[in-house]
Amino acid sequence: MMKKVYGVTQINRYIRNMFAQDFVLHQVCVKGEVSNCKYHSTGHIYFTLKENNSAISAIMFAGNRGGLSFRMKDGDKVEVTGSIEVFERDGRYQIYAKEITLAGAGDLYARFLQLKQELEEMGMFAEEYKNRFRSMPDALELLQHLPGLQYRISVILLHEEILMCSLFYIRHWYRVRVPKKAL
Repeated sequence: MMKKVYGVTQINRYIRNMFAQDFVLHQVCVKGEVSNCKYHSTGHIYFTLKENNSAISAIMFAGNRGGLSFRMKDGDKVEVTGSIEVFERDGRYQIYAKEITLAGAGDLYARFLQLKQELEEMGMFAEEYKNRFRSMPDALELLQHLPGLQYRISVILLHEEILMCSLFYIRHWYRVRVPKKAL
């Protein structure tokens, strides 16, 4: 018996069509806490809705922003009305928001703020606990896979002045090392 082999696009398109045929997913209201909220220059809003142990990606297109009467931010508890669809290119499902209403402050964000306050009261953010970083490292290594390249290359890094680097060939991995004296 010969097995049927599908392409990634075919599978993603099939799953997208399965979601499109599910009537419940066309108009759904999901309650959760906003996280990773980003207002894009195009006017779209990208965010994640979270619960205790679950999350779903969400987007509100600029054309639907009339369904948003407040400036959404991380930690807001919201109710999102929209449809759940598959973004075929990435093979990910997400909720496409048509309307978002504020339902209060999120529990996860409130717990985060409470923990932050407790740690501040304990002095955990005091200057004495902070590590000082040097402005320049002792050495810098860059690893890059360059198959088929079998000769030496000189690499130049710019940081206030030009630094010459040495390059070593190691089993198809090239290690660039900046000597400490050059820094």
